[in-house]
Amino acid sequence: FLNHEPCALKAGRIADRQAEGLSQSRRLPGLVRLALCFLFVCGLACESRAESPANILILHSYYPTFEWSSNQTSGIITVLSEQVPNASFNIEYMDARRNSGEVYLQKFAATIAEKYRNKKVDVILTCDNYAFEFMVQQRDSIFGDVPFVFCGVNEYLPSMHKGLSNITGVA
Repeated sequence: FLNHEPCALKAGRIADRQAEGLSQSRRLPGLVRLALCFLFVCGLACESRAESPANILILHSYYPTFEWSSNQTSGIITVLSEQVPNASFNIEYMDARRNSGEVYLQKFAATIAEKYRNKKVDVILTCDNYAFEFMVQQRDSIFGDVPFVFCGVNEYLPSMHKGLSNITGVA
């Protein structure tokens, strides 16, 4: 764990800079720092020495121009790119603030399943509640038992992912 502490501190500093414009209650450093620690401590991001790239899927609850999502993405990619130089990032946005309902979620799940049907994903990182809940419900059917790291889950309870394996994160 101590070997990964500098990475976590660096992630926190980057997230601090990214979130300077956000109110104190909306700052990211703790979420990004701890989520990245989990990635490395649990060995979910693949070894940086691996010959094939580490394929990392980042699933956001919101949309790309939402400042919160943009800052999370920037911090995550900056730190992981330094620590896992051969990482390949796929970023998906649920746009859950503007779209919701069972039909939308079914179509979103079908789109993700088709998009990643022939792509290897080594780890999934979800940001905020909608993405977390979506992956809890759909991960096994779309990705199998791919490791899943979450951050930013409000009112988190361990029972929210009861029965799932290869899952960790910070609320």
